Amino acid sequence: MGKIVLTGSTGALGSRVLRFLLKFGVDPKNVIISVYNPNGVDSQIEKIVFDVRHGDYKNKETLEKAFQGGEMLFLISSITVNKERRIEEHRNAIDAARNVGIRHIYYTSTILADAVDVEIMNAHLHTENLLKSSPLKYTIIREGFYSEVFPLFLGHFDAKTTNEIVIPADGGICFVSRDDLAEATAKILIETTDIYDNQNVVLTGSKAYTLKETASIVSNVLNRHIPIKIVSFEEYVVQHSKTQNEVWMKIWAEIHLAVQRGDLAQIDMTLERLLERLPKNFEQTVREMLTNIEKDQEETQINNRYVHASTINNKT
Repeated sequence: MGKIVLTGSTGALGSRVLRFLLKFGVDPKNVIISVYNPNGVDSQIEKIVFDVRHGDYKNKETLEKAFQGGEMLFLISSITVNKERRIEEHRNAIDAARNVGIRHIYYTSTILADAVDVEIMNAHLHTENLLKSSPLKYTIIREGFYSEVFPLFLGHFDAKTTNEIVIPADGGICFVSRDDLAEATAKILIETTDIYDNQNVVLTGSKAYTLKETASIVSNVLNRHIPIKIVSFEEYVVQHSKTQNEVWMKIWAEIHLAVQRGDLAQIDMTLERLLERLPKNFEQTVREMLTNIEKDQEETQINNRYVHASTINNKT
């Protein structure tokens, strides 16, 4: 295995992928970390991985310097919300990888990549097509939605303040924990055969939960009934925009369209096969987040990064 360049290693998924790569025996000398802010890298990581470089998706020259010497690139999708900007950032990364001799790109996409009416997801499909038209080998990892974001599906649920869950639609979602996604992804990255070359890999949980079922789980954990109310998409945006960013709420209205259609209910057993065990139970994640203040605060901070991005990226 040659050197692997990891992007997003300070993020919620990327940091976990790095942890599993090291756990599986990858030599830290074969890891290059490309981050927007090298000063933001955890001090514990710097003690293990010494090659930390500055790479900004918005600046192809920095990416070329960051990717230099790598053979594989783990490309975590940008948190930029604006579709055109996000595609451009991904194009910068793909072009930089090609220019410096990267041979294989592993890209974190989404199971909603084909949902043309969910604009925030369109950049994924465009990026997939860029990869397929490039001369490089690629592996597209279409991820299910993180278990840890269940509050966002429940009208940005807050255990302290929410007395009624207001959403515009219901449907099944195959939630998957970040840890399970990271472990499976790390195993894909260290695979020595070519079974993932130029392939789409789908990683989802092994059971679909409707939002009504999810609300019931939440009610049971909190030991109080929290009713769920289905409203129009317009009313959903108006009501939640009183406390949330309006652009962000419109994004979630579109995601609920996909929920209603059943796009998030597809079950793929690849994750379970890679883990060689059952994935983490979704109900366990819900219980942990609702009873562990530190974990809840951590996830809130992660989600707020995307809310902030939706505000910044859509300013004129």
